[in-house]
Amino acid sequence: MRINLKNLSILQQTYLLFGGFLILATVNYFVISYYKDKLSSFSPQLMELEYIEGQIASIQENIDLAINDNAVAKDNLSSQLVFFENELDKFKNGGVLTTSKVEIGEGSDRLNRLINNAHPAWQQLKDNIAIIINEEHQKDTTIQQAVMVAINDSTTTTEIQDKQVTVDNHVVRKAANAIRMDQKKLPALITEMENIVRLDQQEADDTLSIILMSFLLFNAIAIVLVLLAIRNYVFVPLQNLGVLFSANDFSKKADYERTNEIGTIAKGFNNIATAFQRSTSFVAKIGEGKLDEKLEGIDESKVSEKSLEWALLNMRDQMKRMELEEAERKWSTGGLAKFVDILRANDNVQELSDAIISNLVDYTKSNQGGIYIINEEDPQSKYLELISLYAFNDKKYNQKSYRLGEGLVGQTYLERKTIYLFEIPEDYIEITSGLGDANPTTILLVPLKIENDIYGVIELASFHEFEEYQIQFVEKLGESIASTIAGVKANEKTKHLLEESQQLTEQMQAQEEEMRQNMEELSATQEEMARKEQAVMAQLDAINNSLGTAEFSVDGDIITTNEKYYQSLGYDHSSIVSANFFLLHADADIFYNVRNGNSYSGWVSKNHRTAGEVIYKSSFNPIMDEEGEVVKIVELIVQFEKESETGAVDEWEELKDVEEELRQNMEALEITQTQLDNKLKISEEILSAFKSIGNYLIVDSEGNIFEVNNNAQKQIGGDHQNISTIFETPANIALTVGDQKELKILNAGTITVSVRDISADDASKKLLIIWT
Repeated sequence: MRINLKNLSILQQTYLLFGGFLILATVNYFVISYYKDKLSSFSPQLMELEYIEGQIASIQENIDLAINDNAVAKDNLSSQLVFFENELDKFKNGGVLTTSKVEIGEGSDRLNRLINNAHPAWQQLKDNIAIIINEEHQKDTTIQQAVMVAINDSTTTTEIQDKQVTVDNHVVRKAANAIRMDQKKLPALITEMENIVRLDQQEADDTLSIILMSFLLFNAIAIVLVLLAIRNYVFVPLQNLGVLFSANDFSKKADYERTNEIGTIAKGFNNIATAFQRSTSFVAKIGEGKLDEKLEGIDESKVSEKSLEWALLNMRDQMKRMELEEAERKWSTGGLAKFVDILRANDNVQELSDAIISNLVDYTKSNQGGIYIINEEDPQSKYLELISLYAFNDKKYNQKSYRLGEGLVGQTYLERKTIYLFEIPEDYIEITSGLGDANPTTILLVPLKIENDIYGVIELASFHEFEEYQIQFVEKLGESIASTIAGVKANEKTKHLLEESQQLTEQMQAQEEEMRQNMEELSATQEEMARKEQAVMAQLDAINNSLGTAEFSVDGDIITTNEKYYQSLGYDHSSIVSANFFLLHADADIFYNVRNGNSYSGWVSKNHRTAGEVIYKSSFNPIMDEEGEVVKIVELIVQFEKESETGAVDEWEELKDVEEELRQNMEALEITQTQLDNKLKISEEILSAFKSIGNYLIVDSEGNIFEVNNNAQKQIGGDHQNISTIFETPANIALTVGDQKELKILNAGTITVSVRDISADDASKKLLIIWT
């Protein structure tokens, strides 16, 4: 079957060339690999021959020993003969070399001839060595000899007698002589084999070089021929087509007639040239702005996708769409600019809403619109309030407010998404004009939100449908409106907070004066308490020196005693700790009676540690907490021994007076302490409230800062140690006690402060600087 190469495609021709080169490369690979492997086998052969040379020296040494009938040498010689013969066979017929473990093939003809020629001499040497190994080297034999025998003293005669003697084996001796002559041939044989192997190695190397040069030359010729074919049948036609394309001259046609890929390109070029003129005319008309132009000679409904005609028609449609989008973009941009001016010009929510809705209804060609703003006066009952409506310049609406989630307006607020309706309920809304009432065609509800905050809803009603770009415009405008309403509400809230702050400042000033008075009263009370405490402590010292005192827990355990008490009972400071009420007193009923809240006084029997029973006059009083529960029992030993009745009564009365005075002083001290605690609590509450809403600094007379609250820290900023780094006003003026003083903060505004002296004493002066 004959193949027409001209009609093969470029891909098929490429496959054909690739197959040819693949076959050529395969042949190259196997031929070169064969000679390369053959060449690499010569080095192991030479190394093996060197090893054999070393073994020959050992063979010669064992031959000499074997000739002398050495049994060990004979055994070694037998194995060495087998080794040598095997080595010769490897070099002749191939095998695995002993030294390198490399397998070699059959030897060359020269090497085989040498081994064959040496075989008779080797066989003779091997036979002689076998004689040396196997034959006895000496033999016993019988010889006759004449011996003179004496017959008598004067007469002798000659007799022939046999004699056993040992003689060398002439066969062995002959073989030994032959071996000595032939063993010199072994090194010569190995030397000749080395020469032949080296000669074979050189010939193989030369042959490989010749083959490589031949393959290189053949490959070069093949590549040149292929390149010429590619140039003539691929590049030249492509170059001609490229010239036609680059010249943009579609009046000519390609004359390439083959049916391969280049022929397909040429045919496509010709088709393009045919369509170019009508496409050029179409593009020129589109460029003139005739976007409704038709492509002549083409049925637009049957144009295949991605074709030139489809691209031209798509370009025309895209230009139409871009013209429409540009008009929409200009409409949206102009509208946003217009409403930005409206938003900037109003700072009142009502006025702002009126301006926005009237202009928005007009700009979107709607027929009616309203703005609902969230009313948060009652946080528990928020609702959307209609604050502005535009409908043919009349403000009227049936429902003025919606609860959150009520109706479409409330639903829009909760869902925070735009609602666009085409089907309007009959009773939802009517648009009134001079021609009568009618339901709108569409209703658009857009939430006024910015990020996660929502401030209200815009509602637009129209007889026409809203376009997508109009909806997006209203949504963007809704964000701007929400931001503006947030700002207006924030300003109104700030204004309200400012008024509250001014009122709070006045209240704080009044509270400040009250706190100052409280501090003065507190200081006076502290001084009075100190004096009373000193008097009480003096009385307690007197009692401790004259009376025995002890405190017991509600379980009867000793809490504390003075020295007078435990010494009167024979105890010391360490041993009294282990005692309790029941161990020290004979009558336990006294303890239970007092623990129930009753006092007791009288002569009491006590247990002395060493002297036995003693009778002391004691007074027992329960100590109670705020809830009236007894927490401990106090005992006073007022008399340690009985005296005369009159003296005892007088002393007892005197002690009762001292006890009563002490009790009154303690009660007065407790009342004063309670009053002091209450005033301190009130002062702390006032100070806590002031910390949360006001600003203050506590400094010393040098202006060093002791304390600053969070509000003041935020206003002055930084970490300051002295007021000199805060105020521009000199320290001597800033630290002067007084009201309504203006101090200027560094790189900031001016604040009005009050300075108060809150020192506890003259040694550590402290000043309070407060402002709102």
